[in-house]
Amino acid sequence: MANPTGIGSGAIKLFSQYADKQADNQTDHNEFGALSWRRNISDTVTSLLSIGLTHAGIDTTNNNPLIPNLTWTGNGGSLQTDNSIEFNPTLHRNSHDAEGSGSITALAKAHTLKAGFVFDQQNGEESYQVIPGSQLALDLLANPATGQPGLLPNGTYQMAGGNQVMDVYGNPVYYAAAGASAPVLDVSRSGHYAAAYAQDTWKITKKLTVDYGFRLDNYRQVQTTTTNGGSPQNSHVDQTFGSPRINSAYAFDSKTVLRASINRLVTQPPLAEGQIVGTQIVPETWTQYDLNLEREVSKGQTARIGFYDKFITNQIDTSLLIGQTQMGAYTSVNFQKGHTEGFEATYNLQPSAVKGLAAYVSYTNSLAKPTGPVDGNEALYGDAPTYNDHDQLNTLSMGANYTFSGSKTSIGADFYFGSGVESSRLEGDLPRNSRYYLNLSITQPNIFRNVDLAFIVENVTDNRAIINYESGFSGTRFQQGRMAMIALKGKF
Repeated sequence: MANPTGIGSGAIKLFSQYADKQADNQTDHNEFGALSWRRNISDTVTSLLSIGLTHAGIDTTNNNPLIPNLTWTGNGGSLQTDNSIEFNPTLHRNSHDAEGSGSITALAKAHTLKAGFVFDQQNGEESYQVIPGSQLALDLLANPATGQPGLLPNGTYQMAGGNQVMDVYGNPVYYAAAGASAPVLDVSRSGHYAAAYAQDTWKITKKLTVDYGFRLDNYRQVQTTTTNGGSPQNSHVDQTFGSPRINSAYAFDSKTVLRASINRLVTQPPLAEGQIVGTQIVPETWTQYDLNLEREVSKGQTARIGFYDKFITNQIDTSLLIGQTQMGAYTSVNFQKGHTEGFEATYNLQPSAVKGLAAYVSYTNSLAKPTGPVDGNEALYGDAPTYNDHDQLNTLSMGANYTFSGSKTSIGADFYFGSGVESSRLEGDLPRNSRYYLNLSITQPNIFRNVDLAFIVENVTDNRAIINYESGFSGTRFQQGRMAMIALKGKF
């Protein structure tokens, strides 16, 4: 580490993760139970009461080698510059929910009235320890925008001329103190989500139906964070929202329907740690406008066009716990604002019997753009990206299936084209990498009893385009190549 500005600048031959005996393990736990009671109070009034309990847990552990270069001895110690094993993670996440909900529905001539409530008591416990496997991994951990400074061992940032020294990836060079160890950060949280609503579906005329209502949401969460069992740090979120909504449908005739809606909606955060361990995620709210027209062109054939526009505050996005890595631990992040808009057109053909041609075609043009500082702190975490990493301008999918009479053998094909998500760019302003695939299938039903035999070829052209490049959500991924399968499926 004599030349920190040159860290990672030279070509270093690394063994594969398999050769280095990387062994990261993830175990998921999910249990739930629900009980509901429905009562017909009268011919026009119905009630429903439900209770439920859920537990969700994820444990990420490792059996990676405790090699000497994971032990700090000061000024970078014996940490090697780079390593195929990025981190030795030990993460535990558990959440518990106890939810009660109820509603009452009443019919009154042209009206269907409904009112209800939801109360969800929430508790969660989490534990984090991430041991860097190289100097570059330690530097990444020290970057507030993509790493986890709260999980750093004791140490100092390398300085030169009053400024932080950066490594080849633009992360600040950080040296652990002699004998330092990776801290264990524990997070506990408790709170609730509560809502009450009332709505009315009003058939104003034979052609016009309107559904309108109002919902009141409250989200509260108290969080306690401790490092290595030290003094706890407390924070909380307590927000209440009023959400009106109106939806309408107008039937020009028996074959043509126009639908329009304006909805104010709330999404509560997942009961898990935010992008930066120790920070909290706040609820996402948005106002959405929808307009679509659907027409039955002829028997078995329908066409639909639609437009949507969504304006978001505190957009919740999914991210990697530590950006630009392959560790696979996910978390959430708040963008100050978000905006999505799109146009959709679809056409469907359904045969009148179980034979003949079925087909569909669907085209979408859309845009998804966040704005503003990440987690409300531009100085530490920077601004939101220009586009959400899943943003894709043009998407086209189509398919057809023909079933022969008598044998009922069917042959099918489907085709997909995507103009490329934002994170499929190789770098800078280069065009997104588009991708496409063509699938073919032949199915013979009832080869014996209720068992069907299918032969399927996926990605016939063997296209292997980039799906994501250094995505904050999924790292770098490539489209899977051609694959042929023989499948048996049946009912028992």
